[in-house]
Amino acid sequence: MATLEIPKDVLDPIINAHVTKALTEVFGNGGLVLQQVVAKVLQARVDDRGEPDRYSSRNAIPYIEYLAREALKEAAKAAVKEALASHQDAMRAAIVKELSKANSPMLKSLAASLVAGVATAAAGSYQLTVTLKEP
Repeated sequence: MATLEIPKDVLDPIINAHVTKALTEVFGNGGLVLQQVVAKVLQARVDDRGEPDRYSSRNAIPYIEYLAREALKEAAKAAVKEALASHQDAMRAAIVKELSKANSPMLKSLAASLVAGVATAAAGSYQLTVTLKEP
């Protein structure tokens, strides 16, 4: 049995040249193959998380539509945050005013949520630590 060893520095340029040539041939035609791949990806049907599901009935929308929805959600979220940031002091004052009222529904709701949260945490199997601090 004979063994032929070809040095890596001789082999690498040859392999790189063949790969480059093959890629140039595939993508050199005005990027037609690349355009087809991109179109296929953007039109792929996905679920509401943007992932292709193995059950085709869950793949309700094209990926491009999912991306547009997500971009719109992010833009709306940013716009709402920006709008609320400009009214932050007024909202803070309104909340403090509401919580200062006797028999405030907001205060009752806050207290009920706090008690329910503590009760749920206390019923759990993990140790409960509650620390209340005045701001």
